[in-house]
Parts: sequence; C-alpha cells; structure tokens
Amino acid sequence: MSDHNSPLCNSSHLRLIINADDVGYSQIRDESIAECIDAGSVTSCSLLVNGVSAKSIIIARCSKVSLGLHLNLTEGCPIGSSYDTLTNEEGFFRGKFGFREAIANGKIDSEEISEEIDHQIRTFWKLTGQKPTHIDGHQHIHVIPVFQMHFLV
Repeated sequence: MSDHNSPLCNSSHLRLIINADDVGYSQIRDESIAECIDAGSVTSCSLLVNGVSAKSIIIARCSKVSLGLHLNLTEGCPIGSSYDTLTNEEGFFRGKFGFREAIANGKIDSEEISEEIDHQIRTFWKLTGQKPTHIDGHQHIHVIPVFQMHFLV
C-alpha cells in the first residue's frame, strides 16, 4: 500500500512531462508538434538531428519547451563518415530490426556507435546552440544494453 501522505504523492511536487519525439523527421510531423507546443500540450521535445527537416523552424518553436536529443542509429543516413558495421552497403542505417539483429550477433563495432553518438551530440549543439536537456533513442534503441553502456560514467 502506498502512503498518500508521502512527499511523492503531494500534487505540488508532481510534474507531467509530455515529450514529442521525432522532431526533425519531416515537415508535416514538425508542424503538428509545433501546434501541440503552441497549445501547451507538449512540454518537451526530442530532436532527430539526422532527420530531413532537422534544420527547420521547429527548433525555434521548441525553445518554449525542454529540448533533448533523439539519438538515431536505425533509420536514414548517419551524421558521421562512412561506417563498416553500423550501416548497410548503401550507407544507410540498417533499420530497426536489422540494427537489433546485428547488435545481438556482435556485428556492430562499438567504436562506430560511440563515434556516431558523438557526431549527433555535436550536431545537436550546432543546430540549437545548447546542450540537450535529455537524450532518448529513436525506435527505443536506448533500452538495448550495449547502447546504454555508451552513457555509463
């Protein structure tokens, strides 16, 4: 049973965070997120720095809310140089399931993961002029243990 007198249950200490990820994925998605920001229903966003619209006006609109990095190692093109294991033969990320399979089979070099994460963090800084308030992962890559190791200090 929970103690309703606990400080954790005091409503003055609670804050609901509604995060919109995939900012930068596409112009139409960004416009919808911007409408939600303007309406006050979104309190946080996560920027996909390698998305096709990452440099759009949405970044300015996101200044009204906390802005984090939505790390992507599964879809589209990497920010960094060509990789031997992180991407397919055409230079694109392997896709959600291809990435998970390659990780499970030990086919992705962890140095390439570190390098791409570093490139995405630096790109976030260049696009926004700030550090991310949080970091999460596109297509839930942040829950994969080998990915989490890159953030342990």
